[in-house]
Amino acid sequence: MIRRSASFWIVVTVLLLVGLSTSSALAQCNVFMVERPDDVRSGRSLSIRLFAIKAPPNYKGEPVENLRIALAEKLRDTLQASKYFSSVIVLPEDKRPQTDLVLEGEFTNIDEGSRAGRMLIGSGAAQMGVQGRLMATNPSGRVFEFLCYRASAGFFGTGGG
Repeated sequence: MIRRSASFWIVVTVLLLVGLSTSSALAQCNVFMVERPDDVRSGRSLSIRLFAIKAPPNYKGEPVENLRIALAEKLRDTLQASKYFSSVIVLPEDKRPQTDLVLEGEFTNIDEGSRAGRMLIGSGAAQMGVQGRLMATNPSGRVFEFLCYRASAGFFGTGGG
């Protein structure tokens, strides 16, 4: 049985990913494979790895690397502001974590959709999916895994979302 305080923080951590979406977006996150909830407790340090790109993106707005960095920095800023963790850093790709916990994952879907389709016929939604895991570094092991999906369909008269 998961203790209430640990499960609360697991849900809060995952819901922070939803915070990246706008109010008009359809966002959903699911936590599964909870194995070590007691490893998530106040005062621990956290590293965030840049999420990998698992599938070829349909995205031309800017370099995809910028999305990887933006997600990691948004998560860092939000988690630091919570004051739950003693420190939160974005981990360079060539470095090993020196923190208690590591948040890592992959973009499973990046699709900018069709702005014209969203404006005119309500199709062509922009989509983003991520899957990831929170790992304890000592002793090493998976704490939990999560999947998040976001779609922004927009609606007529808003510029397409």
